[in-house]
Amino acid sequence: MSTLVLHMDKFKKDAIRGIQSHNRRERESHSNPDIDYSRSAGNYDLCENPSANYAESIQNRIDDLLLVKAVRKDAVHLCGLVVSSDTAFFDTLTAEETRRFFEERAAFLTDFVGRENVISAMVHMDEKTPHMHFLHVSVTPDGRLSANSIYTRASLKKLQADLPA
Repeated sequence: MSTLVLHMDKFKKDAIRGIQSHNRRERESHSNPDIDYSRSAGNYDLCENPSANYAESIQNRIDDLLLVKAVRKDAVHLCGLVVSSDTAFFDTLTAEETRRFFEERAAFLTDFVGRENVISAMVHMDEKTPHMHFLHVSVTPDGRLSANSIYTRASLKKLQADLPA
């Protein structure tokens, strides 16, 4: 039986350029031998307004918050969720069913974090197992930049339980 995989990471400002480079395949990776660049044309972004520049989009979103205090130097600017399953699961799906699988998960995660906070929902079809990198700015419902407030133990458990459904 296949299971859904959900992995969460937090990124500070200095990591954003590297994340964009990896997601958009802007240059060849020497550290990831699983990437088959001949299949990179099959990658796609499910974000409604995909950004050409992640750092600029993140800064624009933070500026929109009109924060009273300055953002800390070591603040988490971007959260990344990787959604996937095992290879056997994707082997049973057509290309359309695979896309629908990722579209449904992207819609669920967009509702969870808020549409205005989504930076990218890039699906990689050029590695051994298809997966989606869902990136968002960690803005709380009350307008603070705080990944720790969004990703509590309870909210992560809820995500793990509700996302497969």
